[in-house]
Amino acid sequence: AGPTLLAKRRYMRQHLDHLRRRLMFEPRGHRDMYGAVLVPSELPEAHLGVLFLHNEGYSSMCGHAVLALGRFALDFGLVPAPPAGVREARVNIHCPCGLVAAFVECEGGRSCGRGRFHSVPAFALAT
Repeated sequence: AGPTLLAKRRYMRQHLDHLRRRLMFEPRGHRDMYGAVLVPSELPEAHLGVLFLHNEGYSSMCGHAVLALGRFALDFGLVPAPPAGVREARVNIHCPCGLVAAFVECEGGRSCGRGRFHSVPAFALAT
């Protein structure tokens, strides 16, 4: 529940955290388990929204998950396949950190080969 992705994460943390614990902890999970819950995004340019969860709580970004979600979204029809001859699909994923673009090599509308992503801008506040 919630109008924004961050509101959905707040709701999940406050009301549904028992599900995170059940999935991430033994016997179903393990200390290094990581999960992604797909949710609708309020951003019109996003193909999907995602909440990241792990054994200690919730995070704002996970590059490994973004790469996997890009392939998943293409292979399961959550994003349209690119036109014939185009070898890379763009998948816009709304993460708690912001909009992240995953790029998935594809052939015939299915993922193949490598993936990459462009995350939100980052900077060092102080060194």
